[in-house]
Amino acid sequence: MRLGPSLRELKMPSFLALSAVLLSACGAVNAINPFADKVVVPDCPQIGLLKDADHMTVFRKGPGRDISDVVFETEIKGFKGECEYVGDPGGYTEVVLNLRVSFDMILGPAARGREHQLKYFIAVPDFFPRTDGKSGFSAAVKFPPRRNRVTFTDDPLEIKIPLDEIRKGPETKVVISLALSRDQLIFNRSDTKTRLRK
Repeated sequence: MRLGPSLRELKMPSFLALSAVLLSACGAVNAINPFADKVVVPDCPQIGLLKDADHMTVFRKGPGRDISDVVFETEIKGFKGECEYVGDPGGYTEVVLNLRVSFDMILGPAARGREHQLKYFIAVPDFFPRTDGKSGFSAAVKFPPRRNRVTFTDDPLEIKIPLDEIRKGPETKVVISLALSRDQLIFNRSDTKTRLRK
């Protein structure tokens, strides 16, 4: 049950930047195979980026917000994964997402050292403000010598979403976001153009 295009392709100018195209489901081949059981597996949940939180600029401590004050910049580049429904057809109790998120990261002039921590989260808006609807993750990033830009894919992640008569899998929305501070989110929403990335 592969998920479709990258998150960059799913971005839309809306509050949650959610995909307008439903992602592929596991049972698609079996559904058209006359020799297979006539069981149609639902589509995967809709996955997208939280608006204004798909990129982040980290500055060194202090008031400076010039390009010379940048420690690093990062941006979510996409994801790969699949989903699996748990339970009986017509009464699924859970959908399990297995995802790997990819990032692009640039080291800035104000960086001290070549190892940094990148934090991000995956959330189901339906559960807000409950804490069990949000899972945080951290990736340790090490820049090789003489390289100030890296693109990498983090370790596989498993997200379990409970289903019931009201919450169905295909209608469930999932967002991926960098873990921004309030100041970082305000900076992203401003007209400031202090960015290493061109």
